[in-house]
Amino acid sequence: MGYLFRFFLINSIRCRRTQWLAFLGLLPVMFAGLILLLKPVLLEHGTDAASLFPEVSVLLYIHFLLPLAAIFNGTAVISSEVEDGTLPYLLTRPLPRRTIVLSKLLAGAAVTAVILTLSIALTYSVMKLGSGIGGLITGAGDYLGMVCILCLGLAAYMPLFSFTGGVLNRPVLAGLIFAFGWEPAISLIPANIRYLSISHYLHLLYSSLFGDSSIGKSAGEAILSIFYRPEEIPAYYAILILILISATFTFLSASLLRVREYRLDKE
Repeated sequence: MGYLFRFFLINSIRCRRTQWLAFLGLLPVMFAGLILLLKPVLLEHGTDAASLFPEVSVLLYIHFLLPLAAIFNGTAVISSEVEDGTLPYLLTRPLPRRTIVLSKLLAGAAVTAVILTLSIALTYSVMKLGSGIGGLITGAGDYLGMVCILCLGLAAYMPLFSFTGGVLNRPVLAGLIFAFGWEPAISLIPANIRYLSISHYLHLLYSSLFGDSSIGKSAGEAILSIFYRPEEIPAYYAILILILISATFTFLSASLLRVREYRLDKE
């Protein structure tokens, strides 16, 4: 498995998809730079640019970069091998089929995790520029907390989209609908159906880390929360559920090559 992991890791680093994701990882950094330029305006309203890091990170990472990166790298675990016609060459290797999927899934997750970690590190550093070394060290807990939340989210999203890429013909479209359609939509429903959203558990962890806040919620969700507040679960429950989602879809993804046949001929 070690050889396969290194093989897929090198391929993931070299592929164009990773280069585009690295470019997208610079967008939050540029946004942080814009906030820094507006620091005088923020100070007039009693707000410090450095204090906005939690809000910026949840909006730009949990709601944008994390699911987007997981969609493009997760769906490619199986679907890219089918589309490129390279799946037969992998299956002829004297290796368990689940090892092939697990190796590529881990390699893709590792590359994505590095991109997210470096991106949020740059964003954090830019937003803390005016605080000096002391400010960087003091707020390091916020940065490490967000990295842990992103890694937990990535561990849940990647296997989910990997399974999606193995069973659907248009997995990227399905992933985009789920991440940017389904998850925001059910946050407007005043019921516990929001527990069917991965981002909801990430929000619970965010609230546990930074305190209860309406940041990251849509306007409709904020209004509905005035009239209806669902019973929230503890943070450690959210972590266990994310781990369970990760384990379930990792198992399902790893089992696909054993239970499903793929047509590789192009009509």
